[in-house]
Amino acid sequence: MICATDACTAIAGDFVDNDPDQGSQSFAPGCVAGLTFNNHLKPFEVSYVKALGTARPTIWGFHPYYAVNCEQSASVSTFEHNLPTPAGQVWFTEVGAWECRLGQSSPRGTARQQSDASYLVNTLMSPTDPDAPAHVFYYGMAPFVYTQSCSKYADSALYMGVTAPGSLYARPAAATIYGVDSTLAPQTGAATSVIATAATLNGTCTLGGIYEAAVSFQYGKTTSYGSQTARIQEGPGLTSRSASYGVSGLAAHTTYHYRIIATDTNGLTRHGADASFQTP
Repeated sequence: MICATDACTAIAGDFVDNDPDQGSQSFAPGCVAGLTFNNHLKPFEVSYVKALGTARPTIWGFHPYYAVNCEQSASVSTFEHNLPTPAGQVWFTEVGAWECRLGQSSPRGTARQQSDASYLVNTLMSPTDPDAPAHVFYYGMAPFVYTQSCSKYADSALYMGVTAPGSLYARPAAATIYGVDSTLAPQTGAATSVIATAATLNGTCTLGGIYEAAVSFQYGKTTSYGSQTARIQEGPGLTSRSASYGVSGLAAHTTYHYRIIATDTNGLTRHGADASFQTP
């Protein structure tokens, strides 16, 4: 046991999910009542702590998949309460809400996945819960051109990539986990290359972090606009990116209004300020 000699500061492992009773759950139609902290898990925890000797890690990390997917919190809270004193911090070092459980005959579905994600955020991670973890690591992204097969693997992905290259589409659970996009910010720029019948509309957009973003431009003779360009895919990120789109078929000696629009794959839409130019 390396922690007994090297004075390690963290222990991370599949502690809660090592319970054989939890590992046998098929979620069809649901989890066994009283799944949490039974005679299988407690001896495992006791023997593990005993093997540490006098070592007392300051961080304990584990994977509460079944506490999330069975929506039973006692497997986490009881495990924490039985750690040696002082236990230090508890981290959820890997956690997911399954859309598809390995070996299940049909997917659980995005609605159930979102419900489990909500339980994780609002119950297991609640700031009012004294057993809430200090940190949570949540990840999961399906590959491009993905075909779900519950007989081959579990699926806890929050994002789906259906073409390569292409957009990443957020499942409903993604917004539950990561919250509303707070960074998406389009800014309308000055029009360039203005001639009697055409112009280039310009702008910039700060992208929405984990959310795939696309921009377009609305334009017309009034602030009601009336026309809109095709979308320009910008991808995910946090940097500011420029966007331009050439429009034609304009009337000479006419004032046109326009603005940039940004939309992320979670459904959020934001508009840049109105701007205008006059054709010669």
